[in-house]
Order: sequence, then structure tokens, then C-alpha cells
Amino acid sequence: MAPTAVQPAPEVLPETAAARGQRSQAGIRAILLGPPGSGKGTQAPLLKERYGVCHLSTGDMLREEVASGSKLGQELKATMDAGKLAEKLDQLLEARQKPLDSVVEFRIDDSLLVRRITGRLIHRASGRSYHEEFAPPRVPMTDDVSTAAGE
Repeated sequence: MAPTAVQPAPEVLPETAAARGQRSQAGIRAILLGPPGSGKGTQAPLLKERYGVCHLSTGDMLREEVASGSKLGQELKATMDAGKLAEKLDQLLEARQKPLDSVVEFRIDDSLLVRRITGRLIHRASGRSYHEEFAPPRVPMTDDVSTAAGE
């Protein structure tokens, strides 16, 4: 099923205020899965704000460590190249006795995915992202916050 807008679903994880408070104290372990451009990076900060949980972009962290050329980065690259990241995650969670609370898979129509990826704009200095169709900057090719030209 393809999303028709970039806006968040109003009830992604419906909970009562009391349940939210309990989860925030205990922490929740959820994974958002989906291809680049499917909405993980849009939804994760909204979920973080709504439920008061930590958001870690493991994809960004893994890519950064691999790019560093460190010993750990080399091991991670080998694991990633072998397609065994899910196995490593299972081992880590089992060793810590901390199972996942949920996994959310983002499915998106291929044609919309192409539109979303090809329309992305990133302001390099700040890291803020925009989209030429769905969330354009107020002034073309500038950052709304610093008003500096995009690089």
C-alpha cells in the first residue's frame, strides 16, 4: 500500500497517556524497516517526540563506522555484505535479554519511492533535508533556518 502524503499517520502507535509514561520510563525497542525514502526518517522523530523515546539511526551509524575504516567498521562491512545484520541484532538482543517491542515495515509503491528519492534536497552545512515537491524550502535551494545557499 503506497502512502499518498508525507504527513504522519495520526495514530501510528495508539496508547493512553499513562501507557506512554510507563513506556518512556522503561524505554521501548522498535525497529522501522523499509527502503530509503519510505518515510522512516520522517516518522522516527515524530515518534520520538510523541513517546519520549530515543531515536537511533542505525543505518547512519553503521555507514559512518564502515567509512571510518576502523577494525569494527571492517567487521561490520563484512557482516553487512554477507546479509547477516538481522542475525547480529538477534544475538545482541538475546545476550542483553531485551527483546524488541515491535517492528514496523514501511511499504511504498515503487513510482512514489522514485519521486521521493529523486526530489530530496540536503543542506550540507546543517544536515537539514527538504524535498522539492513534498517539503520544499521557503526560498529555493536555501536552508530555511540559516538562509544559507544549499551546497
